[in-house]
Amino acid sequence: MKKIIVCNWLSLDGFFSGHNGETDWFYWNDEIEHHQLTILQGVKLMLFGRTTYDIMANYWPTNAAAHENKQITKLMNNIHKIVFTSSLKAISWKNSIVKSELKQEDIHRLKQETHGDILILGSGSIASQLLNLDLVDELHLFINPIILGSGQTMFQHVHGRITWEQAKSESFSNGVTLNVYEKQPAISNEHHQLLSKINLSYYGN
Repeated sequence: MKKIIVCNWLSLDGFFSGHNGETDWFYWNDEIEHHQLTILQGVKLMLFGRTTYDIMANYWPTNAAAHENKQITKLMNNIHKIVFTSSLKAISWKNSIVKSELKQEDIHRLKQETHGDILILGSGSIASQLLNLDLVDELHLFINPIILGSGQTMFQHVHGRITWEQAKSESFSNGVTLNVYEKQPAISNEHHQLLSKINLSYYGN
C-alpha cells in the first residue's frame, strides 16, 4: 500500500536542525545508509520545502555525491521531486518542479497517481502541514545521541494530538536509534469523551 513517509534525524532534545539550520551533527554509517537505500527504492515522489531542497539540490547532482554513494545518488536524482515555495522560480535539479502552495486535494491526488511511496526528508514546514492535514502514514525518526541545546523542532507547528503506534525500533552501532511509527486510526469525539469520563472516574476515586 502506498504511504506518505516523513523521515528525519532528531537530537535527544528534539531538534531536527541547529539554531541556524545546521545539520552537520547527523550521525551516519553503513547501517543507516542501507536503511535509507531500502526506503528510497520504494519511493517515487519526494516533497520538499525551500531550505531542504536547496541543500539537496546543491549536493546530490555533484560528482562528490556520486563518489560517496553511487546507488543513493542515482535514486535521489531520478526520483520525481516537488518543492513548495513562492520564492524559487528557476530549478536545475532534474525531475523537479515548483509549486507555490501545498493543498490537501493535490496531495490526495498525488498519492492516488504515484506508483510508490511519497517521502519527506527534512522540510519541517512541509512535514507539519501534512501532519496537520492528517496525511502522514509513517514517521521514521533517527534519534541521534547528541544534545543541541537549541534549534528547530519538527513538530512546533503541529496543531492538536496525533496518536501513533510504534512499528519498529532498531539500534545502530554508532548510537543512533531508529523509531518507526504508524498512524493509529483517529478516535471519534464520542470515544474520546467516553475515555475522558472513564479516566476522571478512575482517578477521582
